[in-house]
Amino acid sequence: MDDLLADEIDVAFIWGPIAGYHASRHPGELVVVPLLEEARDVRMNFSVSMAVRHNETEWKRTVNRALSARESEIVEVLRSYGVPLLNSRGEPLEPD
Repeated sequence: MDDLLADEIDVAFIWGPIAGYHASRHPGELVVVPLLEEARDVRMNFSVSMAVRHNETEWKRTVNRALSARESEIVEVLRSYGVPLLNSRGEPLEPD
């Protein structure tokens, strides 16, 4: 990031959440460009997941209910850190 800001390099390939965070701290200086036109066999986006132990079905349901209930708060936190978000079709979500 220091090299980008110092114009030592022109581009950096960085994981979206890290890139978004730094770009949000340097508006106008850094721009995040999601790689959305890549070949179908090269997946450049993915959902984040959580895991529970194999036989803990009720705990998994509890975690899923909690995540669903707080989805808007989670999205708000992600947006506040500049994390680029995509819809289920892999298209960028516009900021609120």
